[in-house]
Amino acid sequence: MINQACAAWYASGLEIIPRPSRGPSDRELVRHLMEKRGVARDFMMAVDRSVRIIRDTMAVMLPIVWIAHAEDTSQPRIVETQAPASPEFMKVPLYAFDMHTRLGKRAVALLVRESPRIRDCLTEFVPNGRVQKVAEFAAFYADGAPVTRRLAWSQSTILERLGIEADMVRAGASLEGVWPIVAAVRDQLDQLNGIRRGLLISNGQAAPDEAERGR
Repeated sequence: MINQACAAWYASGLEIIPRPSRGPSDRELVRHLMEKRGVARDFMMAVDRSVRIIRDTMAVMLPIVWIAHAEDTSQPRIVETQAPASPEFMKVPLYAFDMHTRLGKRAVALLVRESPRIRDCLTEFVPNGRVQKVAEFAAFYADGAPVTRRLAWSQSTILERLGIEADMVRAGASLEGVWPIVAAVRDQLDQLNGIRRGLLISNGQAAPDEAERGR
């Protein structure tokens, strides 16, 4: 799977980080080869459109996962898993205020400032200039990414783990620090949600009694 993923990425013409050009892309060849491996044509058309519009390497990986899952012999199944509680503010889940929102970024920064455990963990495993970004990714994986119903198959766990580690390391964490940091943030989700709620109230989104009714 790794060789296939690298080949698809190179052929896509997309860059993860600035570097000398690898030469012209050949997405048409990638699409043809994927369809020969059994990937639905409509799905590959959607992938190609995503690559052209959003220019994200994540889209290139989707048909690779499709093939791996289709060739899996472990009898994939749907499993129920435990996800963190999802408190709401005015009917909006608080995990929605994540690193993609200004308020979410502010909430994570305050959490780092107020939590000695998280701050110490970040100090141990993250360079000073990358603390905020790592903390934002950790918050996402602690309460934004988990779902209660999952497709379990032979490679799902390792792929999820590699994806989280890749994001966290790219953000600035050392590899050995990825899971201690995520665990530290996960253990402080009540505090993070309290900070989010407080920021929403202070920004005039609702009076305190209205915020409580929206939980």
